[in-house]
Amino acid sequence: MTVTGPALLDDVFARLDDDLDAALAVLAEHVAQPSVSSTGEGVRAAAEQLRARMEACGFAGRVVETAGHPAVVGRRPGPPGAPRLVFYGHYDVQPAAAADGWSSAPFAPEQRDGRVYGRGSADNKGQHLAVLHGLHALLAAHPGLPIDLTVIVDGEEEITSPSLGPVLAAHRSAVGADLVVATDGALHPSGAPTVVRGCRGLVYLDVSAVGADRDLHGGTYGGAVDNALTLLVGALASLHAADGTVAVAGFADGALAPDPDPRDPDGRRPVLVPHVGLAGIGGGHQGPGMKTVVPHRAHAKVECRLVPGQSAVRVGALVAAHLERFRGVSARVIGVTEPYRCAPGDPVLDEVAAAIGSAGGAEPVVVTSLGGTLPLAVLAEGLDAPVLLVPLAGADQNNHGVDENLRVDDFRYGMRAAAAIAAAVARRSEEEQR
Repeated sequence: MTVTGPALLDDVFARLDDDLDAALAVLAEHVAQPSVSSTGEGVRAAAEQLRARMEACGFAGRVVETAGHPAVVGRRPGPPGAPRLVFYGHYDVQPAAAADGWSSAPFAPEQRDGRVYGRGSADNKGQHLAVLHGLHALLAAHPGLPIDLTVIVDGEEEITSPSLGPVLAAHRSAVGADLVVATDGALHPSGAPTVVRGCRGLVYLDVSAVGADRDLHGGTYGGAVDNALTLLVGALASLHAADGTVAVAGFADGALAPDPDPRDPDGRRPVLVPHVGLAGIGGGHQGPGMKTVVPHRAHAKVECRLVPGQSAVRVGALVAAHLERFRGVSARVIGVTEPYRCAPGDPVLDEVAAAIGSAGGAEPVVVTSLGGTLPLAVLAEGLDAPVLLVPLAGADQNNHGVDENLRVDDFRYGMRAAAAIAAAVARRSEEEQR
């Protein structure tokens, strides 16, 4: 068939509007199923639920076993030579409990004031369901569309996606990709359609310090034996110089200079440079009142955010070695994700930006980088294709926090955006063949 510009999408958008209530009911069902990757709660049931949803949306769905939690992959093959478009999302979520302060139970979704509240509503169940429903409407209206489509939904994104690499290797050998679109994160605070060129990498470390073999009396032993908290705090303080810069030798080696996109409304931001921070610290007496002891154990969590040019594996080794120079301190890397950024001149960037602009009815924003971390580098390497991040949830979604929510209008936009991106990729293929 011939792909004929924006008119191709008029009936698709109308179909999506007609089916919005049904799609919201599916979202509520998906959010109601817990899928906490850090504990395993509900993960298997959620994967099977998602596979069934893929089948209902016209994809051949399968649950892909891994060494950890399964991924779910949906396939709709295209004709020979058709462009290969892969969408990525994740079905696992952060832990949540009503006692944390939720206004409604986190796994009993509620729709109020134009938003769907519940854990995973925005991060990421609403976003990958928007993709599935958008593609379903597009293919229902134009079944002959010349495009090869795959939707890969990770079960371990919230725990650094350790099994994603093997899943992608298997997919690449069977299908491959010309473009990968990850739908996660948040729209620009202006609410404009947003495409993001990349994200920072992550190194996460467990750090501990040990003094004596047990807590000891603070008066009798204070100053005579090692205090684990003192040892730990000294090591952690050494991570930064007096001016706040990272003091780990070699930490920033290879880091590329910031290259903000001229269309990025926020320009040069701290998220374009590497960073080390403390994510948690504990030890000794933490209860009310006094307890005079010399703590024998203390612990901390350290996270490093990286930019393109840095190696997460190398940085992890450097930071661990730096900390272990201090007496009684040990450090262990428990998670790494490499940084990634799509080249500013890649033509797919303009193509996707134009598509989401048409879906959202507004000028799109091109953001240089997320401050957070997603497995974009794993996707790029595993599928040997450029990767763009297209968020489909609002900046005020409160993901990972209490009362996580997805605006219904953003869900509607997300379905349109997925359809528009696929139509644009198919259109480009036909134009190249003329």
